[in-house]
Amino acid sequence: MIKQIKFALAMLLLLTISSCVTDDPNAVMFVVLSDLHISLDSSDSNGHLYSKSRELLTSVVADINADSRIKFVLMSGDLTKDGLLAEHEAFRSIIATVNVPVYLIPGNHDVEHPGKEGAQYMSVTEFPQYYKDYGYNQTSKSYYSADIYDDILLVGLDSTIYAPTDDIDQDYGGTLSREQLSWLDATLGANSEKKVIVMVHHNINEHIYGQATNEYLNDYYLLNSAELKTVLKKYDVSVVFSGHSHIRDIKEEDGIYDIITTSLLMYPLGYRKCMITSESIWVEGVATTIDDINGESASDYAKSQLSVYVKDMLFNILIAAPYSYPATTASFMATIGVTPMTTVFEGDEYIESLIGVPQEFMIYLQDEPPNDNATLVPF
Repeated sequence: MIKQIKFALAMLLLLTISSCVTDDPNAVMFVVLSDLHISLDSSDSNGHLYSKSRELLTSVVADINADSRIKFVLMSGDLTKDGLLAEHEAFRSIIATVNVPVYLIPGNHDVEHPGKEGAQYMSVTEFPQYYKDYGYNQTSKSYYSADIYDDILLVGLDSTIYAPTDDIDQDYGGTLSREQLSWLDATLGANSEKKVIVMVHHNINEHIYGQATNEYLNDYYLLNSAELKTVLKKYDVSVVFSGHSHIRDIKEEDGIYDIITTSLLMYPLGYRKCMITSESIWVEGVATTIDDINGESASDYAKSQLSVYVKDMLFNILIAAPYSYPATTASFMATIGVTPMTTVFEGDEYIESLIGVPQEFMIYLQDEPPNDNATLVPF
C-alpha cells in the first residue's frame, strides 16, 4: 500500500509539473518517433503490425500537422522493415507531408549491410543523399549535426554495423566507428555554447537488467557505449533519444538520460511529445489516435499480437546469461510472464511478485526512476 501511495503522489507531482511546462509560452514542443518499420507487407508478425505501418504513420503525421505548437520532429531509426528502396519510397512519401522540419537517422533495418545486400536495398552512401532534406543537407556521411532551433544543436549518429564482426550480431547489434566518435568530439567542442540533443538508434544505458551482457539483449545495447558516454560527459551532454528496443523507457546513468521511444507499430502504439524549457525537457509518452484495427480496439489488437512475440522473447532471454535458466524453467517463466511483460512495453512497470518465479528474475520487471511516461529531464 505504501508503494502505491508513493506512486500516486509522484504522479500528482508530475501532473503539476506538466501543467507548468505546457503553460510556458516560451517552451518549444517537438515529437519523437522510432522504429516505424514502414512495410509493404499485408501480414503481421512478431508483434509488429506491418500491415498497418503506413496507416499508423499517416495518422501521427495528421496529429502533428494539427498541432501548431510542434516545431520539429525526430525519428530515431528503423524507418523501414528491411531497408528496401520501395519501403524507403513509401516512408518518404508520407513524411514529405509533415508541416515542420523532420530529422532522422538510420537504424539496423534501414541500410544495406552484411546479410542484406543487393540493388534492392538502400546503401549507406545513398542514404544521406536520399534524406538530404531530413538532416543530411550538409554532409555525405551517415551522421550529422544540425542547428534545429535557436541555440539547440541536434547530433544524429549512425550505429549500424557495416562490416562483419565477431563481437555482436551484425544484423541487430550496433556500434559507432572511430571516425564517428572523433567527429563527435570535434563537433561538440566547436559548439560548446549550445544545448545539445543526441539521437542514436541503439541504447547507450542499460534499461533492462543484464542488457549489456545477456546474449539476447546485448544486440540492443551499443557495443561501445562507454566510449560514447565519455565524449558526452566531456561536454555535459545529458539528453539522448534512442529506439531499437521497442519499449517505452528512460534510464539515467552518470547524468546522461537515455530516452527510448516505443515502436510506433507495436503495443502500445505510441510516440513521444516533448517540451523544451530553459533548463529542462519535459518528456511524455502518448498514444496514436487510431481507434480501430480489423474491427477490434487498436490497443487490444496490438496487445494480443505482442503477447505471442513476448513469450518467445522471454524464453530466449532466460536461457541466456546472466540468467542461464534450464529450458523447462525458462519455458514456465516465459508463459506466466507474458502479461506482466507487456507493462515493460508500456513503461513504469512494477510487479512485486509472480508465483513460481525466482526473485532474482523479478528485477527484470521492476522499473527504476525516472518515470518513463512523464518526466522532466535536465537540459
